[in-house]
Amino acid sequence: MKRLNADEMKVIELDMLKDISNFCDNNGIRYYLCGGTLLGAVRHKGFIPWDDDMDIAMPRPDYEKFLKMYNNYGHRYEVNGIENNPSWHSTFARVEDKCTVLYEGTLKKKYWKRHVFVDVFPLDGIPDNPKEEARFMNRQNLFLVDIILILRSLILIYVILLGLFQSI
Repeated sequence: MKRLNADEMKVIELDMLKDISNFCDNNGIRYYLCGGTLLGAVRHKGFIPWDDDMDIAMPRPDYEKFLKMYNNYGHRYEVNGIENNPSWHSTFARVEDKCTVLYEGTLKKKYWKRHVFVDVFPLDGIPDNPKEEARFMNRQNLFLVDIILILRSLILIYVILLGLFQSI
C-alpha cells in the first residue's frame, strides 16, 4: 500500500466531504463545517496548514438519520458511531475511507489502525417543550454551580496554603 503525504490525505478527505455533501443534499440532511475545517474554509480558503482532518456537525435528528442511511449508500466510505457500531470507541461518528489505512497513535493501541476520516459531531439543542427545557437548563445551571463551588474550594485551599507558607 502506498504511503500518503499530508496533501494527498487532504485530497482524499475533500473527496469524502464532497460525497457526504451530495448524500446530505439528496436526503435533506443538514450539516455544517465546524472546528478547524470551518476556520480553514473562511480564513485560508481551504485547510488550515497544520490541520490534518475535517470536521462537520449535524443537528441530532439529522445525525441519527445520516448514521442510519449513509452505509446503505454503497461505496468505499463507511460511517461509524456508537449508534450503529457497538464496538465504536468515540462519542462522535467518523466517515472513513475503507480503501486507506491510517495509524493514529493518539488512541489506545487497539484503535490505532483506522482509515482516513471525516469527523461527524452531533449538535444537541434546547428542547422545545417548556418543562423539558426547564429541566435541561436546571441541569446546566447545577453543573455551573458545581464548577463554581469547586473553584471556590480550590481558591480557599490556595489561600490557606499560602498563609501557612508565609508564616514559616
